[in-house]
Amino acid sequence: MEFSKKEEFKLKDVLKIIWYHIPFIIIMIIIGVILSSLYLYFQPPIYSANGSMEVITYDRSNIQTDDILQNTFYANKEVDKELEKLITYEVNKKVIDNMDLETQFFIKDGYRNIEIYKDKVPIKIKVKSVQDNFLGRKVKLIPYKDGYKLKIYYTIIEHISKNIFKKNIITIDNRLFPYNKPIKTKYFEITISKKRDLKKPIYFQLNGDSKDIYDNIVKNRLFVIQKNKNAPIIDISYEDNIPKRATEYINKLLLVFQNEGRIEKSKRNNQLSAFIAQQLSQNRKELKEAERALEKYKIKHRAIKTSTQADLLIRDLNNIDVAISENHLKEMIVDNVLNRLQNNDFKSIGSLLVQLNDKVNTQLIQSLQKLELEESRLSSEYTNEYPKLIVIRKQIDITKQKILKNIESLKLSIMDKNKNLERLKSIKERELQRLPVDEINIVNLNRKYQLKLEMNSYLLKKQQENDTIKSAIISDYKIVERAYPPKKPIKPKRTLIHVLAISTAILIGIILSLLHNSLSGKIKNIDDIEKITTIPIYGLIPTFRKKRKPIIKVFQEPQSIVANSFRDLRTNLQFTLNKNSSNIILITSILPKQGKSVIVSNLGAIFQLAGYKSIVIDLNLKNPSLNRFFNIDGSHEGMSSYLRGDSNMSDIIFKTAYPNLDIITAGKIATNPSELIISHRLEIMLNKLKEVYDYIIIDSTDLSSSKDTLHLMRYSSINLIVLKINSLKKKYIRGLEKIINRYKLKNIGFIINFTKKRVDNYI
Repeated sequence: MEFSKKEEFKLKDVLKIIWYHIPFIIIMIIIGVILSSLYLYFQPPIYSANGSMEVITYDRSNIQTDDILQNTFYANKEVDKELEKLITYEVNKKVIDNMDLETQFFIKDGYRNIEIYKDKVPIKIKVKSVQDNFLGRKVKLIPYKDGYKLKIYYTIIEHISKNIFKKNIITIDNRLFPYNKPIKTKYFEITISKKRDLKKPIYFQLNGDSKDIYDNIVKNRLFVIQKNKNAPIIDISYEDNIPKRATEYINKLLLVFQNEGRIEKSKRNNQLSAFIAQQLSQNRKELKEAERALEKYKIKHRAIKTSTQADLLIRDLNNIDVAISENHLKEMIVDNVLNRLQNNDFKSIGSLLVQLNDKVNTQLIQSLQKLELEESRLSSEYTNEYPKLIVIRKQIDITKQKILKNIESLKLSIMDKNKNLERLKSIKERELQRLPVDEINIVNLNRKYQLKLEMNSYLLKKQQENDTIKSAIISDYKIVERAYPPKKPIKPKRTLIHVLAISTAILIGIILSLLHNSLSGKIKNIDDIEKITTIPIYGLIPTFRKKRKPIIKVFQEPQSIVANSFRDLRTNLQFTLNKNSSNIILITSILPKQGKSVIVSNLGAIFQLAGYKSIVIDLNLKNPSLNRFFNIDGSHEGMSSYLRGDSNMSDIIFKTAYPNLDIITAGKIATNPSELIISHRLEIMLNKLKEVYDYIIIDSTDLSSSKDTLHLMRYSSINLIVLKINSLKKKYIRGLEKIINRYKLKNIGFIINFTKKRVDNYI
């Protein structure tokens, strides 16, 4: 059977389907709440400790010192790079090494494990080694009088694998271990000692070395962000189910990073500091040697006095030697700068440019830092094809090339200056050779002494300058706010999880309801019928509780909703039927067990209550049941015996307990009901009954079991088909319409049985 027209699917239809399945959806909601509650029960609360650090930018206008320090360069930090540093293993390793993260401890609380920390832990575990495949596993320590036993804590899946599938899983020897002595298993080597008496079992988890802890724990819990791109403030947070541990981690990380920043910047000056210290040490030795040689010569030659010309030559040669030494130092610094630039390290040359007093390149470095900060900001917001980003990157490349060329030119300039100084020195030395021998000797000794003395002063000055720069590095990072123990957890968000669980349950319930409605194709309500057929509906009979013994609800509860629904049915039929003649009402159904006999008995009752002479006839000769509603023995004579000609009509009419209502039972079950139904005796009987009764109500066989009912429809004034809600598929309605069209049946109507509520004005 197929539908002859396409159904429209509207929002109203969806809402009705959902309303029909409300009990199922409520069950889904209850299941969702239970599951979310179980999830939250086993989820430990997660706390977040937060701290912040400022990356300080210094301006040389804030530094009031000598000429060297006036040129000190403090570049703007690239905060994004600092963010990356904070989450690296190298920075976090020092924090991890100072935290109790190697081992975690748990106690049993109901059906869940609760982690304990530090003072609450009654034992101490010293880990020597642990295998990678054992990291993160929980081990149960069971205390005994003389020691303890260890047992692996298995997951549900591992229990299933072990007990059902007999798979080999990790196990530990079930032997008694002593406290304070190393124990070695095939998975780990540890020493367990007691801090206080242990009465209940405790669980512990081995997390491995600092790299394992970082990869498996810290990296997933540490979060570093810059909330405001215009402010160099870094916010750091660490999530943990122990508030105290989260707070400790953040505060230690802040201190470590602050110290790391100072150490990192200090390394940039170490090479120069080492060179100056080496030169200063060597120069001091040579100064002492020159001083002793000069004093010795003066004593031996009784303090020869030098001439004015010799004094001038000494001064000039000393100045030349000092200039040459300074240039050699600058040349070494330039070589260091070039080496860093070749490795694309433009960030660390600022302090070296200070020593060179290179204002041009210092300004270029400042411009480069600004360009790189802008490039970092744009690259986080736009793609590589963004025009302004392309221009910025070109400017960065051009600025780097300028700095490199300037440094290379500076080196050539220093080398040329050295050549000129060497030539001038040769000239002065030739002039010196024209003096007397004794004077030449004293001049050379005095010159050497003065040179070493000048170099010592110069190197001391450079050392002081470099130390001053180092001390300024200390304040590059400032802790804005330390972390404090959080009071409320941030996870799990209980309200949100419950809301999501309920929403998901409702959604699943709706989807399953719609799917069930689509797949089942059953009639759920009146609208389902009205959408696929134009056959009128004469009555809506609400659901009422069945009892073991069939009853007539209209008689038992005449003021009930059920009784009123039959009154409505009676009224609708009276408006349709002929008022001036007797009427035959045939009650049938498409499928069996739709409640025909209930409808017939109650309809006869409601007519007799109105004073109409009525009779109900059971023509369901295959499966009769109408007699049970009137407490009449079905084995007596009835329709089957009459149609066979074994009984007269007067013999088969039974009086009921109600004055205006009679009944003709089916009688004994017939073996040939079809032949009996088409008997001419039926027509004779109906004509005679019409002379006596106002309404003749026939309970017939359902259409799917026999087509005999179609024969009976020739005699009836109206044919009412009972449709039971939620038990009949829509396709049967289409099949019914085909039968009606094929046999040209008229006066067809529906009685809807088992509706959930009464609906007025439905015809």
